[in-house]
Amino acid sequence: MRRLTSLFLLLALALVAGAAAAAKPPILFVAGIECPAHVACTGKPLYFDHLRRILRVGFPAIGLATGPFSDSEPAWSPDHKRIAFVRESHNGLSFTVWVMNANGTIQRQLTKGNRLDSTPSWSPDGKRIVFRGNSPNRRTFDLYTINVTGTGLKNVTKNPDSAGAINPDWSPNGKLIVFQRSRSGSGAGTGIYTIRPDGTGLKRLRIGGMNPAWSPSGAKIAFELPDPASGNMIEIYTMNAGGTGSARLTAGKESVSPAWSPDGSQIVCIRSNQVTLVTVKSRAVKQLTRPLKGFAFVADPAW
Repeated sequence: MRRLTSLFLLLALALVAGAAAAAKPPILFVAGIECPAHVACTGKPLYFDHLRRILRVGFPAIGLATGPFSDSEPAWSPDHKRIAFVRESHNGLSFTVWVMNANGTIQRQLTKGNRLDSTPSWSPDGKRIVFRGNSPNRRTFDLYTINVTGTGLKNVTKNPDSAGAINPDWSPNGKLIVFQRSRSGSGAGTGIYTIRPDGTGLKRLRIGGMNPAWSPSGAKIAFELPDPASGNMIEIYTMNAGGTGSARLTAGKESVSPAWSPDGSQIVCIRSNQVTLVTVKSRAVKQLTRPLKGFAFVADPAW
């Protein structure tokens, strides 16, 4: 009887563990596909960006959605039921923000017109999205927010022509947006900043740094920085939310585009042109994807 009880207990634990693993959201990323040799590519992009997902660690990647030219820069909604992404227009001259269900259905265009939108990120309540777009005079880039209904477009940064804002990420508590800012002729004006969603409270966290990403708790920010030894290889660092305590996470190979796991224990990134997991505490590295025929590069991981 005691052995039977133990077997039932082990079975129950296995079922719980399996359910927990299955409940983890897929890892999204972009695969750059070369224009096939048997297709006439005159007047078309050399690469087509397609969204793909890894349902679970150890599983092969599968396709998710295919735009007329390219879909890229996926971002999960807080409840992991929807995905924001960027779609290239038929003529390849415009990039707009779209939203779809997690399975790729019901695709809706949020921004319209001749735009250069990129890097969408959701507000924690799932009602708004922040993204980078061209400024009204098209001389620089600003951060914008928009309702998921496609209404209420608002310029958050209103940058002068000498400054630009890219790679925004909305904080888990909804109070701040972290982003990368550049300013012409000013090293001190280039780095990682935060701003309130209403456009007030611009604050520099550090000089230098690219592509910032909040941890799920909001206590840390991952970012990219050139390796000080080589001066050109990009590595991933973390720092406290206030900008202190910078620490290098990766080393030895170029690693870019950090995105945190839902529990904050790992970071998914692009390393050696493959989707790779890095455990934050141990810094252990695990490559998730393998080179596939016809795929020129991978990019833009999201978890």
